[in-house]
Amino acid sequence: MKKQATAGFTLLEMLAVVTMVGILAAIAVPSWLGFINRQQLNTANDKIYQAMRQAQSRASQQREAWQVSIRQSPTTPDTVEWAVYKSPTNPDVLPSGIRWEQSANSIQIDAAGSTLPTTGSFYRMVFNYKGCPVWSSNELCTQSRLSFNPIPQLNLSNTNTSFNKRCVMVTTRLGAIATGADEDCN
Repeated sequence: MKKQATAGFTLLEMLAVVTMVGILAAIAVPSWLGFINRQQLNTANDKIYQAMRQAQSRASQQREAWQVSIRQSPTTPDTVEWAVYKSPTNPDVLPSGIRWEQSANSIQIDAAGSTLPTTGSFYRMVFNYKGCPVWSSNELCTQSRLSFNPIPQLNLSNTNTSFNKRCVMVTTRLGAIATGADEDCN
């Protein structure tokens, strides 16, 4: 009489392992999706912050007004676009041929909390030849029509979640730019 080999797993053991893996996945997936959504929002916010700094830097270096414009994409509604360019005489008119950069999908401008100057179709920030934030390109740093009550800021949120907010703020008339998160953006 031969002895039967007892190697391997029983069907019951396999079902127990598959069930545990399923439970762990069900717990981890929402956290992972939340992490991805926050990262996309942080990345978009950082890129808009960098675009503002770039416009400010170019204005100072080239001694002429530069502008950053930000809008909800007309072709992909859940995407934010921004462009940095020399400010035209009328900053409320987009010049032709500007190159728009795009965020990841699921990012939107929170219009209710955004206080940057807007035309209705895009938000804008003009930096004069000294790098100061101004309403239009011919204004001086301390003699601008740009209001700082409330401070100019652009709020972003993720379309997949309602509780994460990020913002870019121009905090002083001399051009200090900062980013904020959640309650900082109210």
